[in-house]
Amino acid sequence: MTRFGMIFAFLLPVLPAAVAAQDYDTRTLMQHRQWQVDVTYSQSSGSYWCTAGVENGSTQKFNLVAYQNEAFALFIFDPRWNLEARPVSFIVDVDRNRWNMDGSGEGTGIALSMTDADKAAKFLVQLKRGNSVVVYNDQQKRQATFSLSGSSRAIDALFECWDTIVGSKDPF
Repeated sequence: MTRFGMIFAFLLPVLPAAVAAQDYDTRTLMQHRQWQVDVTYSQSSGSYWCTAGVENGSTQKFNLVAYQNEAFALFIFDPRWNLEARPVSFIVDVDRNRWNMDGSGEGTGIALSMTDADKAAKFLVQLKRGNSVVVYNDQQKRQATFSLSGSSRAIDALFECWDTIVGSKDPF
């Protein structure tokens, strides 16, 4: 009984993460150069989302996310960040074309819901045609740099995935 208690005590902190991970079924749809496109299903909410993203050498991530409810968002993650939940302003340069953004930050990430369809379309066109993305904080201090190699095909695949999940409950 003591052995079982020790094993249970060791596993107890890991169990919530393991259960949470089982809630999500993620499948990679394509990888091209630096970019990857995934579709994820959440069993608890019964919903899908598609992600096109790139990770740099510092394990920072730049993700575009398209949801089944037709929402669209940008997420930037850095495992070194420890942000308090709050609004954040940041700058995204796509080949020196500056985008001032207002989103939210918490923990290791910042997020922006892209609600203006015209601005989002222009931003995505620049991402598809660009070479690199640089993220700055509102004091213009560089926070991350990402390659756009492969972004054009990845964004096209993201929109194919998005069309599928919006039109169907089962994209597989």
